[in-house]
Amino acid sequence: MKRAVAALALVALWSCEPSLPSDLPGLMRAMGDYDMEVSWYAARKVRRLYGKEGLFQALKHPNDYTRSNAAHSLMHDSGPDVEQALVVAATDPDTHVRMWAAWSLGEQGSAAVLPTLQQLTGDRKEVVRLEATEAIRKVHARTTR
Repeated sequence: MKRAVAALALVALWSCEPSLPSDLPGLMRAMGDYDMEVSWYAARKVRRLYGKEGLFQALKHPNDYTRSNAAHSLMHDSGPDVEQALVVAATDPDTHVRMWAAWSLGEQGSAAVLPTLQQLTGDRKEVVRLEATEAIRKVHARTTR
């Protein structure tokens, strides 16, 4: 009985996924959709089909919302290449891109990202400053065990 309920729940989730393209340019456009469900599913599909390389490309997209979704989605990846991409994103002109870059650095970043996060604590936007402060706490907690 429990397996049947679980299977039905999975089918229900899959059936709710919006119809999205499979090409990277189309998915990056969908990541910029103001419908959060569409943009979230598009970012998830980019990760599934193109990995972190697809998200790196999305970080360079002209749409601010696409870039912020890419920075947010990179919280699932780690490594020097991810850190470098997020350090660059931390200088983005868009507030939300900088905020999500700080968030993702806090989730996966090494001690090497602390100077970037420290710089973000002086950002002109409070949401970025607060997220950078929290990210510093997370990195310290993870790296000083």
